[in-house]
Amino acid sequence: MKKLIVMMAFLSSSFAFADGFVCKTLHNDLIIRVYNNTEPAYGTRNSAVMVLSDPAIDYGRKTIAKFTGVNTTLSNVSTNYAAFVDLRYLDSRRKGELILGTKLGYIKNFYLDVNFSYGHPIAPGEITTGNLEVLKRNGDSFDEPVRCKRYLKG
Repeated sequence: MKKLIVMMAFLSSSFAFADGFVCKTLHNDLIIRVYNNTEPAYGTRNSAVMVLSDPAIDYGRKTIAKFTGVNTTLSNVSTNYAAFVDLRYLDSRRKGELILGTKLGYIKNFYLDVNFSYGHPIAPGEITTGNLEVLKRNGDSFDEPVRCKRYLKG
């Protein structure tokens, strides 16, 4: 019986929940999905992927850009995410696509700040607010408020 309990504890501790946020601008013209790593070796609170998509574009072409921790185009500190547009990667090479009225090729960074704390978490599916800052290559920037839904899947 003890062996069974130890084995169950070991197996359950090696699995992590898929964690992240699905955010939308207030005018629903951009969807930002950000998910953290699920592998404990990589840190389950470290960002894995951020996907920007336009809900007005036809199915199959909605994704405008994708940023990943593997390509080092995405990083985070807690729930403050930084995405770096690198036109060398296929995931963010659609430089002619408009994001909030600016072509992707003119954008340098995206900074997503979600009002969330792991010390005081909200339930999966619950809504919180946040802010998306877009920094252009010429130094200009603009902010876009977002509403984010917590994503947690076991």
